[in-house]
Amino acid sequence: IKTVDLRSHQAMSVPGSQGLFGSQWSPDGRYLVALMPDGLGLKMYDKGTATWKKFASRLEINFEFWSRDSRYVYFDTLSADPAFYRAHVPDLKIERVLNLKGYRRPFGFIGAYSGLAPDGSPLIVNDVGWHEIYALDLSSRCIRHARGNFGLARRSSRRESCRGVIFPSLRTSRDGYASK
Repeated sequence: IKTVDLRSHQAMSVPGSQGLFGSQWSPDGRYLVALMPDGLGLKMYDKGTATWKKFASRLEINFEFWSRDSRYVYFDTLSADPAFYRAHVPDLKIERVLNLKGYRRPFGFIGAYSGLAPDGSPLIVNDVGWHEIYALDLSSRCIRHARGNFGLARRSSRRESCRGVIFPSLRTSRDGYASK
């Protein structure tokens, strides 16, 4: 893990970070949390003491992220018993926040997304199928329920009702791209 001094444009390695990945600085800039090389567990770096602490060492971590006040590191797991956790900073006491068993979490390029809303509540993606996919029609500025195979929007000869007007200030050019 490297940091860059914006004045000198020099990149410097964070001491002891070799092999760690997926790092996130705390909002107050004091702590850095990163995934272990095998994805099993996290490490937290305290910038003030220049030391690392390992925690959640038996858990297969998916995403980690900070509370806005830097008092908690949140993370979710991808095991047979998936859950949403938080660890109190600086003692790293772990608390299970939400059981994710039974949620259908789509696994994409970067994993099954999770995060925190601005109010601090957990965010996860629950795959309910293609029946809940909507198409955004920029030419009419409407939201239409997507129909067809795998949720792909299909034009119909009959007039479909508009579920709601979106982006009232957007216009589309002749080539179909949105513009203001």
